[in-house]
Amino acid sequence: MKKAIALLVAFALMAPALSGNSAEAAGSAAGGVDTARSFYQYYAYVQAAVTEDTMYFKTGNSDFVQFVDKATGITGPLCGRPECGHNSKDCDAWVGQTARMFIDGGRLYAVSMFPESGWGGYPVYSMALDGKDHRTEGYLDSEMLPGFGETPYYLLHNGVLYYGNLDHFIENGEEKFYNHICAFPLGGKTEPYDILWEEVPITWDFSMQFYGDGLYFITNELAADTEDRYDFRLRRYDVRTGEIETLYEDLSSPPGKATEFWVTDGGVYFDRRTNDPLEVKIYFYDFETGTCAYQFSTGVEWSRMGIADDLVTGLNVTARDNGVRDLLVVLKDFDGNELVNETYSFDFGFLELEDGGLDYSAWETFFLGRDETQAYYAFNGERTSIIAVALDGSGARVLCTEAGQ
Repeated sequence: MKKAIALLVAFALMAPALSGNSAEAAGSAAGGVDTARSFYQYYAYVQAAVTEDTMYFKTGNSDFVQFVDKATGITGPLCGRPECGHNSKDCDAWVGQTARMFIDGGRLYAVSMFPESGWGGYPVYSMALDGKDHRTEGYLDSEMLPGFGETPYYLLHNGVLYYGNLDHFIENGEEKFYNHICAFPLGGKTEPYDILWEEVPITWDFSMQFYGDGLYFITNELAADTEDRYDFRLRRYDVRTGEIETLYEDLSSPPGKATEFWVTDGGVYFDRRTNDPLEVKIYFYDFETGTCAYQFSTGVEWSRMGIADDLVTGLNVTARDNGVRDLLVVLKDFDGNELVNETYSFDFGFLELEDGGLDYSAWETFFLGRDETQAYYAFNGERTSIIAVALDGSGARVLCTEAGQ
């Protein structure tokens, strides 16, 4: 045990050298895979970002960033100080409760979920990839973000941090919904400004993504006088002109809401879900023709799913006795070719209730992203485990389990 602890501390001290020299220090893979976008998924309860060698991750119930070496599985809080207890703000790994975490320009960024007392804004932290050199890059004006929502997006582009979300408000005792995008220039030289402030009746699942100088976003409003049809829109905001263009819309149509998408030179891939049968369908909007067409299904009924660089995944988890989870993973490329269709079994243990029953409710499974060789998933429970699935179909493994604090 002492030898293992010494090895973990030694690796933490070496982490800056490994990550700082990485060809992916800015979040883009040397092999051409866009890992920065690939690890920026719709539901961010488990946040993750990668370099060529290392994954950084944190859960919604943790204040500390963890790292894991992708080759060895060695993991721990992102702190190289052996005397640190990793239990306070003095720890290098501390970022507090964050809404998003990502790598940009060779630094790790984290956006706080809560305004800092005395400043009236949400702090934006950054740090070197070894956890040192903490900075507060700025504060996001809380008056610009007065609502609350499920899955806020924060994207950094040319020194401007863009926020996008479905915001909820209570106005005169009535719940209001807004599609909201605003921009916060870091450094305090320019005032923040709204880009989209759009009241809608009831809306779900806002997503956005940068590609070049275009901020693409999708919205899903429940269509009038329906219970299961949505007004779906794909739009683009040009940061140079300030104009918003509707690229495609499908109003009150049978395919359900969309959560994930991926922009390419030729167009946009995105998902839409159907209730009968229960499946996730992938569509493609073509920039040149202005048309949209169905491509293929994930092949997993009503599943969690994800879209990354030339990769679509569907996954389902079945809980068996004694804490065993069966994870069904389907991976396809953008042409619909099946790369993986396997069920992997993992024993994560279980939580015992006072009456002797078993509690599986704390467990959720999320797609994190992909690199050149593997797709990554998170099993989130009492502690989070990272699962790596080989894209060549050669198997899956538990890469690490979150170190306790």
